[in-house]
Amino acid sequence: MVVFLIAIVKTIQFIIYFLFVGGLLHGQNSNSVYKSYEIHLGDTINRIDKKGEKQGRWIYFGKDKKGWIHSVFKPHQVVEEGHYINDKKHKTWKTYHHTNKIKSEVTYLNDNPDGNAKFYDQDGKIVLEGTLKDQNFTDEYYLYDANGKKVSKKANSNPNSSYLDFSGKVSKMSGKDVDNVQISVFRNDLEIHSEKSDASGKFRLKLELSFEYQIRFSKQGYGEQSLLINTNTHDISDTNIYHLNEWIVSMTDNLATAATAEFFGFLLNKPSGKIYFNKRKRKFISDGSYLHLFKKEFKDISETTKLMLAKAAEDNKKLEIENLRIEAERKAKEIELLKQAQELQESELSKKEAEIKAQQLEAEKQTNEAAIMSKEKKIKELLVERQQAELHQKQLIADQQEKEYERLALIRKMQDLEINQKSKKLSEAATELTAEKKLSEVANKELDVVSREKKVKEQELHQNQMYMTFLMVGLGLVAVFTFFLIRNIQQKKKANELLARQSNEIEKQKNDIQEKSKIIEEKNIETEQSIIYAKRIQFAILPPPSEIENHLGDYFILYKPKDIVSGDFYFFSPRPSENGSDNLILAAVDCTGHGVPGAFMSLVGNEKIKDAVDVSLEPGKVLYELNNGIKAALRQSGDSNSTRDGMDISVCTLPTFHVGSPTTLLKYAGANRPLYIIRKNESELTELKATKCAIGGLTPIGQEFDQHEIELKSGDTFYLFSDGYADQFGGPNKKKLMTKKFKEILLSIRNKNMKEQQTFLDTFISGWRGDTEQVDDILVIGVRV
Repeated sequence: MVVFLIAIVKTIQFIIYFLFVGGLLHGQNSNSVYKSYEIHLGDTINRIDKKGEKQGRWIYFGKDKKGWIHSVFKPHQVVEEGHYINDKKHKTWKTYHHTNKIKSEVTYLNDNPDGNAKFYDQDGKIVLEGTLKDQNFTDEYYLYDANGKKVSKKANSNPNSSYLDFSGKVSKMSGKDVDNVQISVFRNDLEIHSEKSDASGKFRLKLELSFEYQIRFSKQGYGEQSLLINTNTHDISDTNIYHLNEWIVSMTDNLATAATAEFFGFLLNKPSGKIYFNKRKRKFISDGSYLHLFKKEFKDISETTKLMLAKAAEDNKKLEIENLRIEAERKAKEIELLKQAQELQESELSKKEAEIKAQQLEAEKQTNEAAIMSKEKKIKELLVERQQAELHQKQLIADQQEKEYERLALIRKMQDLEINQKSKKLSEAATELTAEKKLSEVANKELDVVSREKKVKEQELHQNQMYMTFLMVGLGLVAVFTFFLIRNIQQKKKANELLARQSNEIEKQKNDIQEKSKIIEEKNIETEQSIIYAKRIQFAILPPPSEIENHLGDYFILYKPKDIVSGDFYFFSPRPSENGSDNLILAAVDCTGHGVPGAFMSLVGNEKIKDAVDVSLEPGKVLYELNNGIKAALRQSGDSNSTRDGMDISVCTLPTFHVGSPTTLLKYAGANRPLYIIRKNESELTELKATKCAIGGLTPIGQEFDQHEIELKSGDTFYLFSDGYADQFGGPNKKKLMTKKFKEILLSIRNKNMKEQQTFLDTFISGWRGDTEQVDDILVIGVRV
């Protein structure tokens, strides 16, 4: 009952509190300082006050703080989150990669970085850590490599080592220098430096190593240009100074006509793409074709042509200026008419707003008065009910205390009665003890007489025991002999029974094994039939010889799967180029594993190669797109739980063969698989090296692959292959064939035609293998130009 009353009192208190808070909230809402808000995920409010300033916690979904939509983000993905106070950033702000992994954690104060800052790569691993003040690091900061190695560096706005010396100049399409160009340097989405070019358009920047920079060139009246420079040399301890000089940034003014811009765009303003460090060449290069203004563009243009182009550009500028003046006069008239119409609308709106505001104030006044009177009445009623409940509770407590006193008095009476009973029992026990003492004295006298008689009987008993001992020893010997005799008979009987049971069990197990072997044999047949059908599917995706023979002349493809289906496969596709001629794309692919797992990988790889070839016909770009496609298809990342499957591949492209063509340009790129070339009438083999990383697996997204170009003459032969041929065990010592022996074989058969070479290679590897099992899938492709 008491618990029930307490619950009622608590409920009344909660109702009073709720009404009080509701009144406060109503008062706040009627005079709210906020103009608008948005609710996200049920617990986040993005608020803007009546001054237009952002307040509280904010989350940007699918767009950044400037409201620009990110093409790589989905609408529901978090791009940036943090707190605003009066439209200025405070506390910790977080940004995210499009992979949902955290990108940065930066502490802000009054909209400026001030405090701890951490930056992460696309796999969520930390790469940079330190303390920011405004836009730059203070004191020490720390760099991390992919293996978690940590290096400490001193913050310095003008480094003496570990930097890229980047210099050049800004010029117009005509070659004229552009002065006072605003050059802004961004790092980790923060602007860390800003300067202007000198009178001749020259600039010079020191960019610390192990960072990615975006450099923007802008000037009023000119189109903005930007460069991406990645100064990561793959060694965070690198203290070298690198140089990248005489870089030309071409800018176009807004008065240049479309025709002139298109003509000069190819020559002067072709984008250079991303600048990065090439580990093999140990220098910084661009992934695009950078055209130097003074060294290449105007070499083959005569002085007369230059004057004609300059005159045409000047005439076009004059015409464009006249068009702009006419357009400006027309827009000025339109603006004047729109301004007059807007003033009329504003006057009408102001009248309507004044009327609506007066009506709202009157309605709010009446509503507030009625609400206040109703609340005061309810509060008084609740206070009266609360006082009555408190009085009733006090009465209940008093009744309970009185009952407790009565219970304690009853307990005391019961304790007194129990004490009296115990004292009576103690007196009776003392009387019984006295009587027992007397009886014990009489019993002691009788014990003396009994002990004397006992001694006499013990002597007689000892003699009888001696006789019985001798008798029992004799009987024991007879019993032991009888026991062993019976035991031996029983053991032989049990052994015979055990042998009979074991014989029955062996016969039963033999029958079970025979039945299971039949089931296994049937399953094996079913599995083999399924794999054979899978072989038909796999061979169906491979290009048929009839298709290849239409484009290639003298060639062969030696294809020997280890099992029924293969992890190796070859790819062939004729694709039209920009000039209208056909290009042939040929690839030899070695997927992870062999048999059924390898076949699954070959199906995925075949589809992804088709997608990559649709993007580009350059072998290096094909491998770049293939690596990204495989990692996306298998959901591979830096996590320990992701798969490590991938493939090794060599890809080459060449134009369709034409009769009488003296030379052919071959383009090649490889991932762990090289390309061999044997020139006509030469006894040496040329090897084009592959990039030392695989497709997929641990290879990072965005990995670049080296591309080679070589000119082949009629009669030259090139080979693409997997590692199965060179890795085969055999011979007299059961050893691997090895790559060196494979090269010697190719040189020894260089004068045979391609079909004869295929037959020789097939016969040789079968003889080399002998009775040894084939260890891997074998694929060798040979083409004679």
